[in-house]
Amino acid sequence: MTLLFAFPQAAAGPGAGVSVPNVRPDTVALVDLRAAAAARDPRALQPEVLAQAARLRLDNLRTERLPQMVLSGQASVQSDVPSVPLMLPDGTMPSAPLEQARLQVEADWAVYDGGRLARRADLEW
Repeated sequence: MTLLFAFPQAAAGPGAGVSVPNVRPDTVALVDLRAAAAARDPRALQPEVLAQAARLRLDNLRTERLPQMVLSGQASVQSDVPSVPLMLPDGTMPSAPLEQARLQVEADWAVYDGGRLARRADLEW
């Protein structure tokens, strides 16, 4: 299969009476490229979504300043526990219970963070 391309200027040759339109050089300014990229950027089409995302990130940063509480619990039942043959003065022998339960509450609150959260908040806006 053969492809043929016709180029009128080349076929006619230089000075054969064929006029070539005045062609502007193929140059683009950086300012024009940036403007075109900004116009086609999908994020630019959704400014309210971006603003809402920034607000949510700032809310998350504010919650990091609040105290954090952790509640944990554990319960266990043993089938047998070791015993020590020890007689108390009242005549009873102590034994460890077969059931155990533990409940724990922890609280953390950052009193000073060295400005880390403020710097992160400044980056959002």
